[in-house]
Amino acid sequence: MDYIAWIKIIGMTLTAIFVGVMVYKSIRVVKDKEDDKVQLPD
Repeated sequence: MDYIAWIKIIGMTLTAIFVGVMVYKSIRVVKDKEDDKVQLPD
């Protein structure tokens, strides 16, 4: 039971970190695109 619990905790932690990184990257890309759109008219 202890091993299964640790595997679940580690798996959930890695998944949360992976999702967080993907969301952070996607937000950065969107912000970069918005910045480009703002700079183009100038």
